[in-house]
Amino acid sequence: MVCPEASGRGLATEGALAIRDEAFECLGAERVVARLQGDNTGSRRIAERLGMRWHGEAVGRFGEPIAVYVLERAGWSEIV
Repeated sequence: MVCPEASGRGLATEGALAIRDEAFECLGAERVVARLQGDNTGSRRIAERLGMRWHGEAVGRFGEPIAVYVLERAGWSEIV
């Protein structure tokens, strides 16, 4: 989450890229999953910029709609 005053500077994208690469490079993850607020178009754009693909919809803990994005290791190795 980025505070509104810092929005638009690419900080969320930079942080998400670092987390994605850490998961695959250092932790050996086979996939990275993002669960986003369903109506958060900015977060959806970031997930897509990271190479993630829409996987489906889910329901959060409190009944809110959640968009699920996934990036498999094979997909990541093609984009880095």
